[in-house]
Amino acid sequence: MQLSIITMNTLFDLFKNDTFHFWYVMGGLAILCLPMAAMSWWYHANIRKTAGGRALMDRQNATGAYAKDLAQGWAMARDIADGRYGPAARNLQNKVYLFVGLWIIALILYFGLLLWADEVNRIVPA
Repeated sequence: MQLSIITMNTLFDLFKNDTFHFWYVMGGLAILCLPMAAMSWWYHANIRKTAGGRALMDRQNATGAYAKDLAQGWAMARDIADGRYGPAARNLQNKVYLFVGLWIIALILYFGLLLWADEVNRIVPA
């Protein structure tokens, strides 16, 4: 039990170091951006391998990427879940949902530690 307290105190002391804090935040920015870029590349590389995936991408390209087309995006997600574009597209979409869920959990843990350490290290005026 005592070992874990020493480890947490050491961790909090690390966050007091400006260099460590800076690189920890930069690592967080990498976790924020790089997995989504990699997933996007992977998704687009694999979705067009089936006829249903090609039909889905054609519909997506025709729809556009603006906020006014959000309803179309939801409709496409429902169509994928209903199997309209085939089981391969549905399976790929489920993998994306799982990946994004794990990514969100990783971000919460990573930045949660940063926020917690910053709060513990905050200087309270007397």
